[in-house]
Amino acid sequence: MRLPKAAYESPATLYFIRNPYTMLVKVGVTRDLAQRLKSLETACGVQLELIGWMEKAGPLERFLHRVFAEDRAVGEWFRQSRKLLDVAVLCHITNDPTALRRFVTKGCVFTATQMGRVWRLAKDEDYQRGDA
Repeated sequence: MRLPKAAYESPATLYFIRNPYTMLVKVGVTRDLAQRLKSLETACGVQLELIGWMEKAGPLERFLHRVFAEDRAVGEWFRQSRKLLDVAVLCHITNDPTALRRFVTKGCVFTATQMGRVWRLAKDEDYQRGDA
């Protein structure tokens, strides 16, 4: 699938938010991530987990909805899968829509060792930003 040029210029943030009780993951876009998380928590009645995001990647949402179509539970909520989590983590540590698209279209999944490195990298980045 080829992405339009707008995919790299969109002001919207692509996000992955997980409900820890249902283990469903919402793949969506927003211009205000903090407000979106707050409104989803109010609607769901539980504290949700932000597991990944990528700035200026709004048009990737439809692409990912097609990629994960077989895991769709309802609307924009998807059953958690290893590949979905890998994509969310990749979004968290890179802000490169091209790399994300390449990762998804090639059907890549991290090995357990690689995933450990990626998660450590993501945690280190959170710590450096003061999010941990």
